[in-house]
Amino acid sequence: MYLSHGDGEETLKSLKICILQERESPHRVQPRIGSRPPCSSSMEFKIVIGIHASNKFFLSLARPTNWVSTEHISVLISMLVRRHGRNYLSGTCRFVDYFSISGIISKFAEFEKASDKLGFNWGGLVSFSFTGKKPRRNDKKVLLVDVDRVYAPMMWGKDHWVGLVINLTCRQVEILDCNISLNESDNEVNKHMAYLLRALPHVLAAFSPPSDSSHPEEDQEFSWVRPDNNYFNERSGDYGPCAVKFLEMHAAGYSYEDMGQINDKKVDIFRQKYAMDTYEEFIGNAKVQNDG
Repeated sequence: MYLSHGDGEETLKSLKICILQERESPHRVQPRIGSRPPCSSSMEFKIVIGIHASNKFFLSLARPTNWVSTEHISVLISMLVRRHGRNYLSGTCRFVDYFSISGIISKFAEFEKASDKLGFNWGGLVSFSFTGKKPRRNDKKVLLVDVDRVYAPMMWGKDHWVGLVINLTCRQVEILDCNISLNESDNEVNKHMAYLLRALPHVLAAFSPPSDSSHPEEDQEFSWVRPDNNYFNERSGDYGPCAVKFLEMHAAGYSYEDMGQINDKKVDIFRQKYAMDTYEEFIGNAKVQNDG
């Protein structure tokens, strides 16, 4: 579906009305007889990043404690990059998609068997995420030269999201977790992080300027640290949006203590704002061509 600028503005207004109504009541608002529901689930779009999204998609992001999908997280990360990418890069950091991290992990078994680990092909998605280079696009930022931090969401198990701040120069990954009690021990964290930590030196070697080291796995190991003074969410369902918010705050220079000032009410508010911001960026933006 192609939208004119006017159509996008009207639909954005309808979405905002629906979100405000959701804030007042969890029940579906009944439309007037003969009118088109402002939140009609038949309004579906294929947005510019390749994901199919309907009004229901954005409303489910706005609804407190509602579980979100990998597509929701991808849309959130893409929105942040589109709006703040230049600021992030000027701060020597880069945001990457969930699928980039899962791509590294999914290729780990193949990587372990490869004889030429430094020359291993991690795939186009991982390559673009860590270099910023693809046909007709190049942000000209080089790892360890222009970029020293990589921000990424990661899913642990089937439903728990955390934010990763991958510090390239000190070889440390900060894990931003809004519910530490779900994976409280170091052993539990290690189970989720082991493949990524072992692969990162090789990914870094593949996509950064040549170094003197021919055995990055021996002298460039990554470790992890998980702060425990940020916001604790025990409601479940909010882990994905919270992970993205933590990453956004960290990239903007906020501290763990600042993240600790978040509460459940603030989560409800920023989820609704995330829904409206992503909708506005991809559907209500006249410069973005979407189809469906």
